[in-house]
Amino acid sequence: MSTEKIKVILAEDQQLVRAALVSLLNDLINIEVVAEAEDGVQLLSLLESTPCDIVVTDIRMPKMDGIEAVSKIGEYYPEVGVIGLSQHDDNDIIVEFIRAGGRGFLLKNADPTEVEKAIHTVRETGHYLNAKVSQSLFQNSFRARRRRNNSRFNGVTEREVEILNLLSREYTAAEMAQKLSISPRTVEKHISHLHQKFETKKTIGLVLCALREGIIQMDI
Repeated sequence: MSTEKIKVILAEDQQLVRAALVSLLNDLINIEVVAEAEDGVQLLSLLESTPCDIVVTDIRMPKMDGIEAVSKIGEYYPEVGVIGLSQHDDNDIIVEFIRAGGRGFLLKNADPTEVEKAIHTVRETGHYLNAKVSQSLFQNSFRARRRRNNSRFNGVTEREVEILNLLSREYTAAEMAQKLSISPRTVEKHISHLHQKFETKKTIGLVLCALREGIIQMDI
């Protein structure tokens, strides 16, 4: 891990919860909360004047919720990684948040060690899904398999499935190229085609869609 502090903006509408989260985050290794917001509107306003690396946001907030906020952050501040917070591991909410541009998802009862890992992982690799969320997606994937024959994803090739499996294991393009004995440029072309098929923009969105559709499985 880098010794440089990761600058975080926290968005949470409940004041007591926000205060507790600020205290927790500031106690973590190389992490500093540089600003707080009580809703999505205030969050976007803060981003105009407060540089940060990571946004940690509640998904359900007044005025503008985390899903709408993450979409706007992706449009105006694509370099900022956004991690969603929720009290419930609702599969549809998770997928909606990730498709909107979220880089990770945590439950509010997550262990501080996991919160620390999520922030550092998003900063270093671009995305993070915890084991509980991955398990929830896996458990729901059997329903997707029933839909697959009528799905727009039934045109995914065998090579693209290999790429998706390696993406879910956080392989880089160079590592995938070496493992599959193809060029990194070919890997990037496959990933680009997958983004078009899945209508996604981020790697984590590809993995989530593939899990939901039963195209890949994730070992828990």
